[in-house]
Amino acid sequence: MVHQLINRMYISAWVTDLNNRNILNVSFASPIMTCIMELQKALSDLDKLATTPIPTAYSFHLRMTVLLYLFFLPFQLQQYLNWVAIPATAIASIVYLGFLEIGNQIEMPFAYDQSDLDLDKYVLKIAMQLAEITAVSCFRPTQLHIS
Repeated sequence: MVHQLINRMYISAWVTDLNNRNILNVSFASPIMTCIMELQKALSDLDKLATTPIPTAYSFHLRMTVLLYLFFLPFQLQQYLNWVAIPATAIASIVYLGFLEIGNQIEMPFAYDQSDLDLDKYVLKIAMQLAEITAVSCFRPTQLHIS
């Protein structure tokens, strides 16, 4: 989080320097600063997602509710479907247990499992784009001496 704040402060200072040197049009300064703040907010939100675990009591309660529902489902369906209640319960079990597994997979989307989001690649791409943007030197074009 501190690293993000330092990067935002560096980029903000860079934009301010461009503005002070009249290299950047004043009408662009505000939208650029808004974009920098939005980037900081997005990074902060991603950090919250990555560090806030789902309570174990919630996961346990959800799993127990689904298992109890699937246990009693054949008894509820038997009077309407007779023997078809067995395959219907099997299909419902596959669907509901699949939902539980999907929930477990997306609980921590920024780890290093095969199905997780590649946050390192995303952050590296942003860092490369920021490096390209800030690679422009901050001196006035009138100071350039072309020989």
